[in-house]
Amino acid sequence: WSNSSSTYKYGIECATFLEKIRLKIAEIFNAEQEDIIFTSGSSESTSIIFSNLDDKYETGRVVISSVEHQATIICANKLNRKGWEIYEWPVNKDGSISISEVDKVITKDTNLVSLIWGQSEIGSIQPISLIAKECLKRNIYMHTDATQVISQGLVDFKSLGIGALSASGHKFRGPKGIGILIIDKNY
Repeated sequence: WSNSSSTYKYGIECATFLEKIRLKIAEIFNAEQEDIIFTSGSSESTSIIFSNLDDKYETGRVVISSVEHQATIICANKLNRKGWEIYEWPVNKDGSISISEVDKVITKDTNLVSLIWGQSEIGSIQPISLIAKECLKRNIYMHTDATQVISQGLVDFKSLGIGALSASGHKFRGPKGIGILIIDKNY
């Protein structure tokens, strides 16, 4: 219950424990310890990505899928009301986006691609690594909500080639109300 930013004994102990947890999460996700940001959940983590985008650019274009989590849709709608173009990448009957449409969907005007990796209601898994490669070629920032896939195995953040990943702690044995945002500062 101590403040990890304080300089008294219990605060220092809390900060030490927090850094041990940050290191463990970095090891699990193959990320740098300083790239781990603690949040209240994936929704807040996604909101941070969209808010920072709005701070960086006056307007632009964002690509999301048509099966996104409500938190992403809310963030996208907020940008849309400010003049941003939001493109919803359609999915096929299985709930997956078509990688063959990448040249049509990810244009030179795109500032962010934010895709849910695993859709919890229909079970579709998006080809995040393939989309990430396309974003890197085009110098476009990519984010994924990985909340639903992290319990299925290890997520190697560095090998994904994305700028940011969000997740909720309760999906990988953490308490509810805790989340992470992993940001590659070199992306």
